[in-house]
Amino acid sequence: LGSRLPRWLPQQEWRRFSESWSKAREEGLDRTAALARRRREDAREWLDVAYPVLAGTAALLERHRGRTTLMHFDTRSDNLRVSRGTLRIFDWNWACPGPPEFDLAAFAQSVAAEAGPAPERVVDWYRERLEIDERLVHASVAAIAGFFVRLAWRPPVKGLPRLRSIQRRQLKASLRWTARIEGLPEPRWL
Repeated sequence: LGSRLPRWLPQQEWRRFSESWSKAREEGLDRTAALARRRREDAREWLDVAYPVLAGTAALLERHRGRTTLMHFDTRSDNLRVSRGTLRIFDWNWACPGPPEFDLAAFAQSVAAEAGPAPERVVDWYRERLEIDERLVHASVAAIAGFFVRLAWRPPVKGLPRLRSIQRRQLKASLRWTARIEGLPEPRWL
């Protein structure tokens, strides 16, 4: 926080997440609903009800003009290593300046997706060290959920056989979290 960052870093990548729900709707929410198999209709109904709420919350990212930091922009366990008490973070190809709450939300939902503590607990731990803007955490979670709504249903990627299953777990974790935040019914179809 507060450090001057190189100008060559992409400056607005994280803002694109603010459009994740509108892009998901353009691409068709039916594909995501199809992941629910027999509960496809329940899933589509939930997505239709949740869409305006979550799209509106995610859109708050676009308007953010506050503090930024160097974000990893792909924070999850397979990009972290702890060795002899030292944390090392790998795979910085998406690095960019942005609100620290975005990386926090991405990491917290990935912890939950891997059967770790609830994302709210991870946020509480973070809050013990640094102040956070709760609205930005909420906007980030909604935007991240929209990102996984767009990707989780897609076919496998050659050379990355586990990618879509990981994204489906992250879809589940982020949708459940953002539903709790927004007071929406739990997406039981997941």
